[in-house]
Amino acid sequence: MNQYGFRTQVLSMDPNPSPLLNASQAQEMNDQLAAAIKPYPDRFRGFCFPPMADPEAAAAEFERCKNELGFLGALVDCHLGNMTFYGNTVYDSFWKTAEDLQMPIYLRPTYPPGSDVTSAGGRDNGSSLIISGVMSSLGYQWHVDAWLSFLHLWTEGVFECFPNVKVVLGHGAFKQYGVTAYEAWDANVWVTTSGFFSLDPFKMLLTTTKTERIMFSVD
Repeated sequence: MNQYGFRTQVLSMDPNPSPLLNASQAQEMNDQLAAAIKPYPDRFRGFCFPPMADPEAAAAEFERCKNELGFLGALVDCHLGNMTFYGNTVYDSFWKTAEDLQMPIYLRPTYPPGSDVTSAGGRDNGSSLIISGVMSSLGYQWHVDAWLSFLHLWTEGVFECFPNVKVVLGHGAFKQYGVTAYEAWDANVWVTTSGFFSLDPFKMLLTTTKTERIMFSVD
């Protein structure tokens, strides 16, 4: 950090999917992160990982992470393991909490269901299992799914109901930009360069996004 001029780094956890489903595991994981960064308050801060399968518990854990642990936002998988996204009204309590706390939500790409890769009619059925798995995740598809997660929020009215919600996209989700979501994009979205450091995607990003909403990030 010192060598490259980074004063403060925001850290987040990269768990397996179980904390999405289990509030006590999510709380334990967030407590572990808080304990790890506590000795270095000027260098490290944290993002909460809420149990998104339970919207009420996710809202409560998000609030606890700010008020008790001093976290600066939340990082969530962009969908649950069954491809549930977060635009449905059952998530209103979570988005209301995010808006009230004035805290950003980072929509992180995650793996598709195994059946989506291996079953007949799956995304890449017919290729080798390794190729199918890569193309359904880091090779291509999970970047699309992260963008799709944003589209669900937009088309299902989250930004209309909660106009001050802050969403962060990374991992190339912005490369899928191609719909008329300009108002929400300008008002509710920040973008990181995580995972994509080539110039062509960055040039495209500069033509669609205010520079003050572009952030450096790695994983």
